[in-house]
Amino acid sequence: MHDYIEQVNEILKETLDFFMNFNSDNIDESDSTTKRLEDGLEILRKAKGKLKELDPGSMMKNNHNQLTTAFENKINAMEQLMNLIHINKIGSEELKLLMKDLQKS
Repeated sequence: MHDYIEQVNEILKETLDFFMNFNSDNIDESDSTTKRLEDGLEILRKAKGKLKELDPGSMMKNNHNQLTTAFENKINAMEQLMNLIHINKIGSEELKLLMKDLQKS
């Protein structure tokens, strides 16, 4: 069990390093935001994969399942955020085109 806890701590440290440096105040439609989110998703997916490979034993099984679910929820939330940014970006571009058309008429 001690080895399992050490491995989980290492996985959490990897993800924490990313999120401690992730500035959510700077989320916009830019390519740099998309890149940061893609990097975060890759880190989370790798961490989730590593978690699934671990054997928590019977005593830690419930905690392990909760932790895996937490990673899945974070991945889903980041994917939804990326989708919203993409939709907003498309909407902004369409609005600009509509404004140009209105100015012409």
